Amino acid sequence: MIFFCSAEVQKALLRANPKEIDTLCKSHPGHLAPAAMHDSSRARHEMFALGLVRFAAAGQDIANAELFKKYNARPGTLVLCGPDGEAVARTENLADEGELLKLLAAFSEKYQGQRKGGEW
Repeated sequence: MIFFCSAEVQKALLRANPKEIDTLCKSHPGHLAPAAMHDSSRARHEMFALGLVRFAAAGQDIANAELFKKYNARPGTLVLCGPDGEAVARTENLADEGELLKLLAAFSEKYQGQRKGGEW
């Protein structure tokens, strides 16, 4: 999973400062992956069942410009990639639990039975 975000959000995630992340969640509704994903117990359960327990946060800066271009992403985009880096599913609507569940279902359908071990 790659979460595309602003450089400000990426720095807060890297510091893992709960107070700062909470403030950012409130000021960026629907655009902060950890809050959107972890607010939904169904989505959390589906992610763990699929072995999707880690994600990378790519801040919008010069270092990640090619990554943003490759996945045609903007801040607030979540992309699920296959083992080869192919974008399997994506959403820019993280505030919608149904949208997130559809994203996970698309990933599950494409890679059902292909996972070796616990995580991707």
